[in-house]
Amino acid sequence: MYFSSERRLFPIKLEVLLLNIMYPIGFYYIVLYYWFKIFYINIFNHFYQIRTERIKRKVKK
Repeated sequence: MYFSSERRLFPIKLEVLLLNIMYPIGFYYIVLYYWFKIFYINIFNHFYQIRTERIKRKVKK
């Protein structure tokens, strides 16, 4: 009984350890990925709009 329970618990312990390590890393990776994506797209659009406005002003003049 003791041996079988130890044999059963080892993969569960390993699984929990992997979840405790990998789940937060995965979660933070997804959060940071989306945050950087939104952040950089906003900055890029901002500078792109400034550039296009300057070009339009030059064309109008």
